[in-house]
Amino acid sequence: MDGFVMFRVVTIAATLLLSIPSFAQSHSAIDSARSSYGKNLFFDQSFLAFYGRITKSGDESVFGAREATWTGSGIRDGIGIEMYKFIHLAFYHTHIDQESKGGALEHFNGSELSGEVTFSFSSPMGNLGFGAGVFGGQVNMQNVDKTSRFAGTGRVTNISWNYFLTSSLSLMLRVERADGNYSQSSGDTGVESFEMTRDGFAAGFKLWL
Repeated sequence: MDGFVMFRVVTIAATLLLSIPSFAQSHSAIDSARSSYGKNLFFDQSFLAFYGRITKSGDESVFGAREATWTGSGIRDGIGIEMYKFIHLAFYHTHIDQESKGGALEHFNGSELSGEVTFSFSSPMGNLGFGAGVFGGQVNMQNVDKTSRFAGTGRVTNISWNYFLTSSLSLMLRVERADGNYSQSSGDTGVESFEMTRDGFAAGFKLWL
């Protein structure tokens, strides 16, 4: 999975950076010098890897196992604004692609739109953020030769770490949990709806303007 590989690469890079005292001092100096009135608009892109569980409702004689575990990866693009160097308001688009590890050969792909608020706390070794938000999405499910389309909504909570390389570029790591409910809009897989829970890891960069 590309997402898993990218996460490991960025995590190793972050560990190496933090092992050098001058980098910690650099982050602290940059963060202290930043103005809440300048460079408060940010764009970010991250690579995700997740693991989750799905509980399905519908005709089990068609779709097989009621519960399934799955792994997946994705790419998230976002735009946000920082206020008072403490509150981050952001909107994200996430493309997801996952494969079921349950009793049936299933594949999911689709996208989600989310809105999130994060509270950021300054730290010499990288700022910590605690956030929550809501999302809406559409996914396609393929079960052998049958396909269905689903739409749903849910909520997400996260803990993030943000390290400033320069005043315009920062490194970001994030751990999140998402819960959602999806209902079928079309298709013939026999699944009428499903509940989803997933835990994810993300690594990427933020560009500050």
